[in-house]
Amino acid sequence: PMGHSVEARLSGRCDQAVVRFHHDRILQLFPWEQATHPDTYQSIACHESGHMVGLVHGRESDPIQDDSNPVLGCMRDGVSDPMTTLGSHNVTSINSAY
Repeated sequence: PMGHSVEARLSGRCDQAVVRFHHDRILQLFPWEQATHPDTYQSIACHESGHMVGLVHGRESDPIQDDSNPVLGCMRDGVSDPMTTLGSHNVTSINSAY
C-alpha cells in the first residue's frame, strides 16, 4: 500500500493512522449551532489525534482524572464546551512517552 514503510512491516509496529470525520455523526452528537462551529471540529481533531498517540479519557488515565477536568484539555469527555488544545496533563504524558 502507498505510504506503508518497510520498517513498520518488519518491526510489526504501525507508523501511521487515518482518522475520518463523519459530519452526519457529528450532527447527531451535537446541536446544530455547535456542530457547525469551527472550534467543534478543531476540538474533535485534537481529541482524536490524542487517541492516536495513546492518550485516554480522564477516567482511564493514571492518575485518574475527572472526565471534565480542564487539565485534560481536548481529551475531556462528555463536555459541551469545546477545548481546542491539549491540556497540561496530556502534554506531560506525550512528552514522557516520546
